Formats: sequence, C-alpha cells, structure tokens
Amino acid sequence: MKGPTYSLPVIPKDVDQQQGFAVTKWFFDQMITNNVPWLNVSFRSVNPPDYVPIGQYFMGRVEMDKMKAQGKKELFLYHTNSFRPIAKDIPVTYDWLKNCVPCETFGFAKYLWIAPGEEVGPTQDHNFQGDTVFDLIEDDLPMHTAMKMPGRDCRLIMEDGSEIGYVEGMTLLLNPKQKYTIKNTGNTDACLIIKTARLGIQFQRFCDMVARSYWVQANQDKKEGDGQSR
Repeated sequence: MKGPTYSLPVIPKDVDQQQGFAVTKWFFDQMITNNVPWLNVSFRSVNPPDYVPIGQYFMGRVEMDKMKAQGKKELFLYHTNSFRPIAKDIPVTYDWLKNCVPCETFGFAKYLWIAPGEEVGPTQDHNFQGDTVFDLIEDDLPMHTAMKMPGRDCRLIMEDGSEIGYVEGMTLLLNPKQKYTIKNTGNTDACLIIKTARLGIQFQRFCDMVARSYWVQANQDKKEGDGQSR
C-alpha cells in the first residue's frame, strides 16, 4: 500500500455487499489493520435526490467566504458538545452539518484554511486508542470535506505514504489510526471543513453510505486504475 496512491482491497465473497453493516464492519477492520488510508464517501447516496455537495453549492461557498473574512486560520462551528453561536450565521452550512452528514453529533467541526505553500501536520483529528471494530464504531470518525481547492494542488498525505488530491465537494473518511499531512502547492488558498463524527442513532445510515461509497470507489478504481477521484 506504500506509494502515492492506493486502490481499495477486494471485498471478500462472504461479505454481503447489500448489507451496509457487513461492509462497514469489514472496512473498519481494514482500517484497524492499516490496509486502507481513507474512503471517498458519498453523502449523496444517503440524502434526497436534489442533494448538492456543500463544496459545490454556491451558498456554501458564500458562507465560507463570509467566515474567511474574519481572518482566522481555523474557525470552529461545533465544539464541546454544541454548535458554536457563529454556526447560526451560516444557515446553509449549519443545516448541512445537522441533516446531511450521516451522524448524530460531532466531536468537533471546523473550517480550516491552508495558504499557498503551507503544510499542515503531521497531525490527527482524533487519537483513536481502540483495538476492535466496535471500538471504532463508538469513537470519533474523522472526515474532511473539500470546500475550495487550487485544482488538485492541495494534497492529503497519509502516514503510510498514500496521497490524494482534494477535489471540491469530496468528503474523505480518514483512517483514525494514521497521522496525515496536508500540502497546498497551489497558488490560491484551500479550505476544508474538518469534523469528527459520532454515529449514534445515525449508525445504519452511515453504514449504508459506506457500503454504497465502497461500491462507487471500487468501480472507479477499476475504470481509472488509480483510485484517485470520482
């Protein structure tokens, strides 16, 4: 799995790909054993047909620019078990976090801006200390949503050496056992919404998303041969 890219491991025949929990349990086991660095997840697969990724929706971008005007490198929208008051000033993004992300609540959620030439990390969004799939299910799961990108010149580099260029609108579910580095080699700022998800009563919806996202990414890997985008 070393190198600049990776392709998803083949799901065993004894795992029913129609069962969200079965696929998620298998995929989480791959995370715990460090066989996968991330999954490019599809929120669209568990939202209404008219869903538009927040990083591609003009009002999401307008609200991002509004928050950037405060001049901070990072800005928390959710922290210490509640939404920050500032989140109410960006209603579209607030609604997206509450209703479109398949989790009950968050450990945190924040904007992060990365300037041209800047490098962030190595770091982790949450230090996972568990040993089993069920430990992972009950813990905080890190996700990165790309809001604004300088093409593919802002890259995520995982501890195992795997890399992917962020694409506006994509959300990556990261392996919480690995540290990561973000490098912006482009000429403009990049912006992410980074969050750690707590599944709770949204567990089944999350599992359905993982199963559907695995199928989409695995087929994209076969089509493009590099596992980099969808």
